[in-house]
Amino acid sequence: MVQQSSASADNQDSNQMYLVDLRPIVSEATTQEGVLDDTRGVWQGLYERMEPEETLWVIALNDYREGRMWPVSMAIADYAQEKSDLILKNTITLHQWENRGGDMESAYDEILLFVKNKREYQFHKDEIRVAHVYEGNEWGGEREE
Repeated sequence: MVQQSSASADNQDSNQMYLVDLRPIVSEATTQEGVLDDTRGVWQGLYERMEPEETLWVIALNDYREGRMWPVSMAIADYAQEKSDLILKNTITLHQWENRGGDMESAYDEILLFVKNKREYQFHKDEIRVAHVYEGNEWGGEREE
């Protein structure tokens, strides 16, 4: 359920990242409360293990069962913060239309980003940045297809 990795960059120290993938737990659970119970002890343990600048990503996709939405990701966010001093820094929302029965409310999933210390957290976006589509002509000017 918990994975740890590091990514080194030429000009920066190696930053550790933790990943918790709750998809198997959610798919096997019979209740949303069961998902929370299955993660008991995980959040405080991770918090104690993390260095101040490290990040924790949690994949806890929402589920739709028997006509009812399970907002698993936000329940996990609240639960993790209640059981530890982790700070929810951001969420990534994924829109998923397949297998949702056409229900707009359940057509999204969220991936959670937690940090231990928001003053120590750094996001190095240049490492993942891609060239802009309209390089040099972003605002005004003629755009070419």
